[in-house]
Amino acid sequence: MTQIYNYDKTTGEYFSTTTAKVDPLDGSLRIPACATTTALPHLDSNQCSVWDGSGWVVTPDHRGTTYWVSHLEEVTIKDIGVTAPEGSYSTQPDKTTEELAAGARLQRDLLLGASDQYALVDRSTEAWLSYRVLLRDVPAQEGFPDTITWPTKPS
Repeated sequence: MTQIYNYDKTTGEYFSTTTAKVDPLDGSLRIPACATTTALPHLDSNQCSVWDGSGWVVTPDHRGTTYWVSHLEEVTIKDIGVTAPEGSYSTQPDKTTEELAAGARLQRDLLLGASDQYALVDRSTEAWLSYRVLLRDVPAQEGFPDTITWPTKPS
């Protein structure tokens, strides 16, 4: 019995092995389209066989692998032959100092915006004015942006 190795018409990826049938008229082997009798190469983990038209090519196969480009950008590999880029992370990395600072400034700006009505002359109190000064001074705190002491909103 002769083994035949079937591959995907579009990608060339190996997907199954079957036994060739013999043509009853002339005794030749019946090899369907997208199949070959060329044996598969040895594969290690994260590899697959791809038919290139003349032989099998051992190709990286990391489909389903997730990597991180930054703490915000997670990517899952979906195609044969794709590997995680140089400098990517296998687990979610911590935010950079710049990202922490940008997030803290955004939070500060939102809190300032929510307290704008108390900055008006007819509505301002010493407590609200002090709160807003402390919010504006958040980036000047010792340890910013890793350690932030947020001021307490007046009641």
